[in-house]
Formats: sequence, C-alpha cells, structure tokens
Amino acid sequence: MAIITGTGTFTTDSTSIINITGLSQAMIGTVKSGHWIKVNNETTIYDIVLDASLETTLKLKQPYGEATGAKTFELYTSFLSYDIPLLDPNMTGSFYVLNEIFRKLINQLIAAGAPDEHSFIMTRQWVGEPIDLAEWGYFKFNSNVQLDKIRLYTDNGNIDGSLILDFSINDVDQALALNLTTGNAVAESAALTTLCNSDDYIKLKWNNVVLPAGNNYFVDIIYHSTSSYLMRYDFNKTVLGVISAGQEIGKYFKFPVKSKVFAVTITMDDFTGEGGDTVLELYLDNVALTTPVIITIPEGTQNHYEEITQTDYETTEYCSVKVNSTATIPPQNIHILLHSYRIE
Repeated sequence: MAIITGTGTFTTDSTSIINITGLSQAMIGTVKSGHWIKVNNETTIYDIVLDASLETTLKLKQPYGEATGAKTFELYTSFLSYDIPLLDPNMTGSFYVLNEIFRKLINQLIAAGAPDEHSFIMTRQWVGEPIDLAEWGYFKFNSNVQLDKIRLYTDNGNIDGSLILDFSINDVDQALALNLTTGNAVAESAALTTLCNSDDYIKLKWNNVVLPAGNNYFVDIIYHSTSSYLMRYDFNKTVLGVISAGQEIGKYFKFPVKSKVFAVTITMDDFTGEGGDTVLELYLDNVALTTPVIITIPEGTQNHYEEITQTDYETTEYCSVKVNSTATIPPQNIHILLHSYRIE
C-alpha cells in the first residue's frame, strides 16, 4: 500500500494528467491500472487506466470533470485482486474514499453470492382438500434464517368452510393459528420474528378444518437470511397424482445462477406408496450423471431429507429428477425440493 502525493496539470474532459512534479514516492513500479487518484478538495475518485511508465504523466479511465489547472492529488494503491485500496492515516479525502470502498465491497459480495436481497419466499403446496390434523410441507433450511410472514391462499375462490394453519419447528408448535375464515381465499399472518437455525426442520399443520374448506392450497413463507452465505431452493417441483417409473420431473428446469446441488427434500401429502422403495435419480441435461446420484425413499416415508453427491449446474444446463422405480402401489402428490448454493 502506498499513498503518493504530488502536483499535476488536469484538463477538463481529458484523460491525461501531465507535468507531474513533487512526488512523495516514485510511481513507476508502484502505480498500476486500477489504482485510484483523488484531487485535493474534490469529491470524485478517478481510476488509473494504465500502469505508470513515466514519472511525469498518468492516464485516467474517466475524463476529468472539473476546471483545468495545476492541482495537488493523492494516489491510492489497492489490493489488485479486489480493486479496493487499503486505508492509511494520511488520507485527506477519507470520506469519499470510504464511500467508494463500500461500493466496491458490495459489488464483490454480490458477485461472490452473498445475500443482496432482504426477503425470499419458500412456497409449499397442498393438493386436494385439507385434512384436519394433517402435518405436511416438511423442509429444512440449510442456513440460519428469520421467518418474517406466512401467507395462506387458494386459487379456487372463497371457501364455504374454514380452517387454521399452524407450523412447528423441530416438532415444537409455534402457535401461529393463521385462520382462514368463511368467504375468504387468503389469510396473512402478522409480522413474525421467528428464528430458524441451519438444519431445523419445519412442518405445516391443518387444524380445526370445517368442510367444505376449499382445495389446492399454497403457503408462502417469507423469510430473510441471517447467515453470511445464501442457500438457494430454486428447484421446487410438485407432481400431481401418481408418479410412474421413467417419469422425468423438472425436465427443462435451469438454475438462474451457476449452482451446486447438495441435498434434496421429498415430501408426500398423503399416500406414500406400498410394496417397496421409490428410487429417484438426479439428471443433468436429461441424462444420468457419469457417477449416478441416486435418491432412495424408503417405503412408508412421508418426509425424506438426504444430502447427496454435490453436483454443479451451469445456467445453460437442464436439471431434472428421474423416477427410476416406484413402490408396487406408487406414491402420489410428491414434492421435490433441491437444496443448492451459488458457485460463480
């Protein structure tokens, strides 16, 4: 790190600094493309576009935006891999430099996959008419999060009956009691501050179902990450009805960012199948992986979470799940959630 001070001639709308004198340190070998320069008593930070090859001139990336004249300046060298300068007690324009550092840091964090949005939605789906006391919608978060709100709704119009939605964390009831009353199709909770740690599991539950209570429900769980790294749940598929061997689920799904899949959650609303296990396989571009990634759901299992061989997907590649075999009497209304994280 070096802060080099000097005086040079700056020209309006020009990218050249000439007649540099009074340098506190030699520029050649120290000042590189990507370093910053700030004119004293001005707020704009400019980028150096070429390594210093002379001690009397420098080249800017952006045209100089102030009045022409001989002016004193400070040069800030940086961590070149991140384009962020080290701080130094001798900085005179520290406020403006810090603002620029924060902007660069935010851009780098976003590029690295750190959470850059405040809220996300995890959607769970119930197929058919609600069943009183049924537990469903099982899933795990793979990072620490805070639940902010829960929204329950059906697309099939206002209901004639009523029902209550509750949820538990690690089988401990959270006393939500979200009430969908007669003549309505949507209910929304008050603001929540419920914390979920990594590997906590959530279950939804129907209570006090008064028929006819509508059918085919969605639950949106609005949350935000409290971890330094964002886990993703982009692949979230529901298969209505009975599944069959040879079926490919999510056949044309592509991740929005380059992703590494590392776990899967399988849930079934009601019938889990009889007469053997159900075997699924992870596919890439609609074919099996060189080393197959097999997911076995034991007979009679309603909720299944499994960490699988980590598999990378480009944004140009299809990700799908193939049904290799089913129980003799196959399960139905199966929900498949792939857990992933950004790797680009």
